[in-house]
Amino acid sequence: MKVVVCVKTATGAAIDVEDAFQRGGRVGPAVLGPSDAHAVEEALKIVESAGGEVVVVAVAPAEALGAVREALALGAHRAVMLSDPALPTGDLLAVSRALAALLKSEPADLYLACWWSGDVDGTMLWVAAGERLQLPVLAQARSLRLADGKVTTERQAESGDLTMTAPLPCLVEVTETINKPRYPTLKGKQAAKSKPIRMLRLVDLGLGAAEIGAGTAVTRLSQAPSRRQPLVIDDADSAAERILAFLEDRNLVG
Repeated sequence: MKVVVCVKTATGAAIDVEDAFQRGGRVGPAVLGPSDAHAVEEALKIVESAGGEVVVVAVAPAEALGAVREALALGAHRAVMLSDPALPTGDLLAVSRALAALLKSEPADLYLACWWSGDVDGTMLWVAAGERLQLPVLAQARSLRLADGKVTTERQAESGDLTMTAPLPCLVEVTETINKPRYPTLKGKQAAKSKPIRMLRLVDLGLGAAEIGAGTAVTRLSQAPSRRQPLVIDDADSAAERILAFLEDRNLVG
């Protein structure tokens, strides 16, 4: 069983450094995000039970190498990083093209990723990559079982719990409730230093900068409106008149 885990892969096209920080899960580039740790943990559990290999992949700048090594310290066997100067300017579809090419270079039985609440485009990224690879995608899985060449997941929805199945290979997006990640041991950290990490550029996957160009553009960036100061009325005798005047000023009463 070969399981490939996506880590440190944001949706792309960050507006500025602060936006890139938020898209990365509000952790530094060299830190493995808490959400990614859940996907790594699930992959390790599968391989520890069925045997095989866990490969970590990332579409991220070279600064994320430390985060990839954290995943190796947890127990992953090797890693592949796609880092290219053209990637930061790509939008969601461009990043999905790069991610699909990276996953295609590592054929596996199962691909795992984890969604986190701050990444509003995260689910679309995995679905877009799965569509490019013609793979079934199971999203928001809070449990995962493998049997008879199929994966079965459960997903919580407003209408109740949903049970979904798909044949292998497939891509599964897990949630943060699926497990409790382990902590890296000192032995694991030492071992991670000698585990192989393959560094790739777009050209290594047959892609050019033109194919990763953004099809969307940010036309305006403005600050969120500041919170208004509340009106506090201490005088009980004039409270009714002042409230009525407040409502009339805003055309809330006739």
